[in-house]
Amino acid sequence: MLSVFRDLSFRWKLTLPILILAALFVVLGLSAFWAVSKVESRLVRVSTDLLPRSSVVLEADRDMYQALAAERAIIEGVVSSGLDAEHTDNMQQASDRIARYAAATKTPEGRALADEFARAFAVWKATSIENVRLARSGDAARASDSSYGQGYEQFSRALINKMTELINQQAEAEAAEAEAAEAEADVAASHARVTVVLAIGAVVCFLMIVFFPGLITNPLRELLQRIRDIADGEGDLTRRVVVHSNDELGQLSKAFNAFLEQLQGLIRDVAESTLQVASAAEQMSAIAEGQEKLVNEQYMAVDQVSTAATEMSAAIHEVADNAHSTADAAREADRQGHSASDVVSATMNDLRRLA
Repeated sequence: MLSVFRDLSFRWKLTLPILILAALFVVLGLSAFWAVSKVESRLVRVSTDLLPRSSVVLEADRDMYQALAAERAIIEGVVSSGLDAEHTDNMQQASDRIARYAAATKTPEGRALADEFARAFAVWKATSIENVRLARSGDAARASDSSYGQGYEQFSRALINKMTELINQQAEAEAAEAEAAEAEADVAASHARVTVVLAIGAVVCFLMIVFFPGLITNPLRELLQRIRDIADGEGDLTRRVVVHSNDELGQLSKAFNAFLEQLQGLIRDVAESTLQVASAAEQMSAIAEGQEKLVNEQYMAVDQVSTAATEMSAAIHEVADNAHSTADAAREADRQGHSASDVVSATMNDLRRLA
């Protein structure tokens, strides 16, 4: 499992723990929502069913009191044009509201109370209407005795109280059931779920804190040390970075190993070329030494030739001087020859003359 996680990319290494924690929080939220929804369903029944029924009963009680107040105002002789209508309307509204309660209630006790109220309300309504008729006809004393006597006894206030108490009992029962369900099952299960989620989250966080930094920093340290060795000039190019995973760091280590392989081959080629250059340099040095010897020998020969040329130049000058002297002597001899020839010719002429 750890090797699979090590081979994941950094994106998934960072995302996966967050997704796990997010999933745990989602599970925790769903469990809390489920628990709350169970309690909410009971509270919704209280708010949407029991409370409206209670409100209907209380409004019916108010309407009956208003009808009773209108009846007694008429008996007392209060002059008002709207008392009869108020008396009639309030009794009708009270009857309608109890009918709505009977249609909305789902318990046998509630329906029984609604039926009993309807019968008692019909009796009281007839008595109240009769009392109003007596008061309007001038027999206010009889109407007052009936209203405060028989009519008050027939007034259905006790049934209203019973219906209100029944609704309150149902609301309290629903609330108690919700509290009991939450306390007995939901709270314990919710605590267990919260404990499990928090434990898993703590384990995930612990693993992230202990192992996750090492998955990143250890390969980075090894790669950084290899780079420092090469930068300091003491690196062993035959060593390679150990590849621990196939993530971005693993791919970087593989690329760095490939770079070291190429660098090692390049340095090997450079070393071989350097050896070849050194061998060629030694050969060139030997050739240069031989050339130096030849140059020295040629210099000595040239020096000898220069010395011989100097001696030959001196000899040539001496020969030239001798040649000048010889030429002068030849000219003198030629001159003397001509003189002798002239003498001989003169002598010959003289001889011819003598002959």
